[in-house]
Amino acid sequence: MDRKWLFGAMSVLLTLGACTENSALTVEENGADESGRGEMTLSLPLQLASTRALDLDSLFAVVTVNGDTERFEQGTTVTTSFSVPNGETLNLQVQWFESQQNDDPLLLTSWTRSQQVSDNISISISSEDYQSEGAAFDDDNDTYSNLEERREESDPRNANSTPINRPDVRIKWINPVEAPVIDGLYDSIWNSATFSDVTGEILAIDNLMINQGAVRPNGETEFIWFAMHDGINLYVFVFGENVENDPIRDSSSPWQDDNVNLFIDGNDSQGSSYDGVDDRHLFVPLLTSPEDQSANSTYYEIGVNSAPVPQLQFANCKCTSGRHTWEFKLPFADFNIQQDVPFGFEVQIDQDEDGGARDARWGWFHPARTTTDVDNTWTTPSFMGRVVVE
Repeated sequence: MDRKWLFGAMSVLLTLGACTENSALTVEENGADESGRGEMTLSLPLQLASTRALDLDSLFAVVTVNGDTERFEQGTTVTTSFSVPNGETLNLQVQWFESQQNDDPLLLTSWTRSQQVSDNISISISSEDYQSEGAAFDDDNDTYSNLEERREESDPRNANSTPINRPDVRIKWINPVEAPVIDGLYDSIWNSATFSDVTGEILAIDNLMINQGAVRPNGETEFIWFAMHDGINLYVFVFGENVENDPIRDSSSPWQDDNVNLFIDGNDSQGSSYDGVDDRHLFVPLLTSPEDQSANSTYYEIGVNSAPVPQLQFANCKCTSGRHTWEFKLPFADFNIQQDVPFGFEVQIDQDEDGGARDARWGWFHPARTTTDVDNTWTTPSFMGRVVVE
């Protein structure tokens, strides 16, 4: 057999791992070995290994050599071979994909090289040599690459979801037949709800906005919110545990007593003022009225800047052991909520510890006070967080 053919033929050992070395790919063929055996070591590019939103086990590489293609799963070691005669051209391409549930794999980054084969060949590339920009890497044609959208946790296959409007919370779907009864009580289906934001932080309503006698410092509120949806309605639960006061409804204005504020901006306009269309704010007191100290399931007020609020179904519970709850059912159609499209959302709590005027207001997304009280969401929708129902 012609030794030049042997020297030009490559037998490849391909290793995929979660390495983060700068050299992401090395191909070597040692011409001194008559077997023509060489090695190809493929490591995960840094830009993928460092993207927290990616599940590294879902990544795989597709290697194409002169038109012959093989797929290699992340974390596996596979031996393959190909032959290219001396003096001819080696065309090599490496593409990294992310497996997608119920969809085609998502192309994240790619590298291509053409090189003439000689007795001794060495090809080395770094992570920076990979390409991830251009039409091939932008499945929804929104000018943001698939990798950028995965890094920012927007949807690379939905042009309405981009890094600049990345949701803070992604709300899980439940089967409509399992929808909760709206009674202010925690049913087992609520175990399927979303309890944290996209960074993993619990949805605590713990930013102290107004302090006129708060009994707890900023960051230590008793309240959280969580949510789920069935494709028709958004279900929201506000839960307070070990609440220190015994609530009293003694004010004509609900925000002066124990109360939940819900804010919804259906089209996520993020405006500096309410648009009169689908920017909404409503108050829901824990107790019904100064004359009726029972848990409230009928009375709510609309904020002065709010668009009209459709009929609302909710229930509260002044429960035992210092637990207060609010449970809401918000129809998508009534609040201009669309699946996979971000909308503005905020939950705030008013607390009255001792009767009379309000002692504290707490926010989920609104920033906490520093030296003076702050309270902007009721006038400025851009202070809402951004939520999407998936």
